[in-house]
Amino acid sequence: MAQKILGLDLGTNSIGISVRNPEIVGNVNQQLEYFTSIIFPSGVGNGKAGEFSYAAERTKHRSARRLNQARRYRIWRTLEVLIQYHMCPLSEEDLTKWRTYDKEKGLKREYPIHAHAFEQWVRLDFDMDGVPEYSSPYQLRAELMTRQFDFENEIERYKLGRAIYHIAQRRGFKSSKGETLTKTEKG
Repeated sequence: MAQKILGLDLGTNSIGISVRNPEIVGNVNQQLEYFTSIIFPSGVGNGKAGEFSYAAERTKHRSARRLNQARRYRIWRTLEVLIQYHMCPLSEEDLTKWRTYDKEKGLKREYPIHAHAFEQWVRLDFDMDGVPEYSSPYQLRAELMTRQFDFENEIERYKLGRAIYHIAQRRGFKSSKGETLTKTEKG
């Protein structure tokens, strides 16, 4: 019975296979009964900036999806608390419609576009006259820091709620100002 030698060459992108029969008289090339190589598709792509990893691209997109999901859940939870303490004009039913998705029941997330008071609240129009009282939520937050508010008044509670909502929206935002301040403090 002839003994054959199996040769494997394991590379990063390929596998080389050969079968050698040493009983055949002649040089090594004549002793090879079978040889082949399997080349795997590349794990990198070529883009405008050069090569990129497919795995890194998938990870980047998944990371972005998860950040968006976490942001949505944080906003919904914040609104739930604000509604509970009467700091937001949105109803519990509208919030439930906005955050509920069930494919089997045919429920899709619906932003409360018909909730006029909520839209005005988001736009910083607390007296509902169509003109925002503040040019930005930062201006509202600055006023909350400097003035005494009467939170028994519904509009004043709505202002505090809107500032809290803004903080929940912007949580985790990386500003370049932090790097500048750190460099200034070190200098």
